[in-house]
Amino acid sequence: MGKANSGVEGPAMPLESYRGVFEPKDLDLLQRVLDRLSGERGIAREDSEKMEVLAWGVILLFQNGITDEAELLRRAGIADG
Repeated sequence: MGKANSGVEGPAMPLESYRGVFEPKDLDLLQRVLDRLSGERGIAREDSEKMEVLAWGVILLFQNGITDEAELLRRAGIADG
């Protein structure tokens, strides 16, 4: 299996290994970012492997203090505009 490019370097880890807690507003933000990234990259929601890798990239950025939507998109490879 090839590794999908999430725009973020690092290993793809199963989401089940994350034990943190996200607030509803954080989940809404992460979902918006994930929806935009997957749309821009042509990744279907049904492609669970690619979606998981993409989601991990966004979550890792968020956990490292990038909590602004535009900055998350920029760091993940989408310029605002």
